[in-house]
Amino acid sequence: MYESAGAFSENRSADGGLYVPEGIPAYSRADLDRLGSGSVNAAISEIWNAFFDGELTPWDLDFSVGRSWVRLRPIERKMILAEPWHNPEGEMAYFLRFLSERRNAPWAFWAKTAAKISVLGSCLALAGRNGAIGKQEKADIACISGDLSGVLAGIYLKRMGFPVGTVVCCCNENNSVWELIHLGTLRTDGVCIPTRTRLADTVLPEGLEHFLWLLGGERSAVDYAKAAYMGLSYTPSEELLKVLQREVYVSVVSDNRMAFAAAGVLQTTGCLVSPYDALCYAGVQDYRAKSGQNRMCLVLSQRDPALDATVLADALGIPGKQIEAYLRR
Repeated sequence: MYESAGAFSENRSADGGLYVPEGIPAYSRADLDRLGSGSVNAAISEIWNAFFDGELTPWDLDFSVGRSWVRLRPIERKMILAEPWHNPEGEMAYFLRFLSERRNAPWAFWAKTAAKISVLGSCLALAGRNGAIGKQEKADIACISGDLSGVLAGIYLKRMGFPVGTVVCCCNENNSVWELIHLGTLRTDGVCIPTRTRLADTVLPEGLEHFLWLLGGERSAVDYAKAAYMGLSYTPSEELLKVLQREVYVSVVSDNRMAFAAAGVLQTTGCLVSPYDALCYAGVQDYRAKSGQNRMCLVLSQRDPALDATVLADALGIPGKQIEAYLRR
């Protein structure tokens, strides 16, 4: 069984702001094999309960979210979509709301991060079981930048012992995270640029303070919060900047390039992906070109492409009826 550091309840920081976990569980290779041998819902509930000392069961998920609501869909030889949106609403948010109601407590950002840790961790275990990830191999994780809970989930999973390589954070034209990590400064008073990937349309991504807390400590998060409150630029310490650059790769994908990526995936695989998955696809290609790495990559896919059918029709220049035909495949 995994080693526990104690209870994993949420703790408020000294300034009354952030919630952070007391510790994280450590999983051995045998633990990961065991997680992968059961159902996805069993793995998700086990990981979630490790953080919150809860009583979530696989049956809760079976009856409330579904038995096959999380699916792995390969879109090329070295890339898999982790799709936790096969539910009545077609969004991962459906699962997040279920957990919020289950806890009967305010939905803190840390809980959203723990939910994504649970989903991505179960997907990594499943990919190991079906041979998509070799026993001694690691997988990269990619997610969009508007909400950094996915990025944090990838970092935590690596520290927990899951086979995670690089966490790839994929931005659109609103590239403040790229500026922070590549230029060493972040303007908190920037102007948001509307794009087709609206969930990533933000100057200051949700959870950025948690990201800085995890990698740089409380002082870094407080300094950022003060800069954001006053509309000033935030500059991390030289030491923290090196940690940020080591832990995360950030890519910037324009609206037009996202459309080209979606068209390319459709042409080569016959698979229609959401604008957000296309954004991540292009961002991972950037990372691979820059680093020379070509590991398996798990992309966190949070929405059914059907919810963005109009956006896809416009981006791809395809009539809506043709988009619907692809979606029915």
